[in-house]
Amino acid sequence: MLTSKRFTRKEVEELVNALQLPRIVRAANRITEDSRTALCMLLARLAYPNRLCDLALKFGWPVERVSRISTVVQGFIHDRWYHVLVWDPQRLTPECLARYARAIEQKGAPIGTVWGFIDGTIRAIARPTQHQQTCYNGWKRKHCLKYHAIVTPDGLISHLFGPVDGS
Repeated sequence: MLTSKRFTRKEVEELVNALQLPRIVRAANRITEDSRTALCMLLARLAYPNRLCDLALKFGWPVERVSRISTVVQGFIHDRWYHVLVWDPQRLTPECLARYARAIEQKGAPIGTVWGFIDGTIRAIARPTQHQQTCYNGWKRKHCLKYHAIVTPDGLISHLFGPVDGS
């Protein structure tokens, strides 16, 4: 089994179980692959700067196979877990967003459509033993992970993205 640059074999196994991927992934043209390898294909496909032709060489299969299997896995994950990826309609209603925008505008914002603020946070980490360059931030001159959040005027985090590599 192959693993991506960013996940160990154990972590890929945990992801396969957590995402509830089927044991065998089948594409429309009857190409099949085990779920671990199929997930690794998708992870490698989503990692920048991999192109399909690079992945075909890495996995030793035709470009079409890599494309179809990774697309099937991506579709499965989207269909199965879409409900956790969507907007929170109970908390972030149009009325609530308008209230946030009014509060921000009353504090002196030049436009009345801002309802939250982007908060970028860099968290320092110990220097990793492998792949140090991916976590090194030359601007801060330290190894770190980055997080981005949207914070509403009431101080709650309405969206969180991260961690991502410090570079």
